[in-house]
Amino acid sequence: ILMFFKKTNYVKIPNELKIFFGDDWIIEQAKKLGKQNIVAAGANIYHLGSLSSGEFSDFGRKEKKIFFKHFLPFYKRILGTYESKTHITYFILFMSFSIRKKNH
Repeated sequence: ILMFFKKTNYVKIPNELKIFFGDDWIIEQAKKLGKQNIVAAGANIYHLGSLSSGEFSDFGRKEKKIFFKHFLPFYKRILGTYESKTHITYFILFMSFSIRKKNH
C-alpha cells in the first residue's frame, strides 16, 4: 500500500504500533476525522521477500492485539469483522483469522 496524505493530517502513531500497524493507525484516525482514504493499487515493487519478518513475527502478533483493542469494541471481538485495505479479519470468541483480499 502506498500512502499519501497532507502533512497537516498526520497523527502521531503510538510507539507500540509503529512496526506493523502504523499505516493502519493513520488510516483509522483519518476515518474518525471524516477524511477519505484512497488506495494506490497496482504498483509493482520488486524485492527479495520479507527476509527479516520471521524474527519480528512476535511483534506483529502483539501489535495486532493492541490495534484491535483500540479500534474494535469488546462485543465485535466476540463476533465481528474488521476490514483493512488488504484483508478482512473475522473474530469469533476473541480468536481471529484473516483473509487477504483479491488484487492486494
